[in-house]
Amino acid sequence: MNKITLIYDPVNGVALRDGELDLVASKLVETGGEFIFANEVFLDSIRVLVKRGIIKPKNIEVRWTNPKGVLIGFNFNKFGILDYWPKGFCDKRDGYLNELINWGKE
Repeated sequence: MNKITLIYDPVNGVALRDGELDLVASKLVETGGEFIFANEVFLDSIRVLVKRGIIKPKNIEVRWTNPKGVLIGFNFNKFGILDYWPKGFCDKRDGYLNELINWGKE
């Protein structure tokens, strides 16, 4: 299997539509290479492929440059879980969901 490098860039990365997620993920599995993505649901689709064993953890890496300009690399375990998940990395949806869950409790 070819190496896959995913780079999270919420401003300049590719924001995929729901209907494109599996297609782009499958293409990456087939060809390998680098992909700059902007939405966390794409990362979730990749995590599922790792969990299913379609992508081996040793064949994929995720990178992100945090707001301080520090490049951070992440690795998956066989369950599709990243070894590190810092604040600001693919967490926009969590912020919205936390607000909705607490809705009416203010």
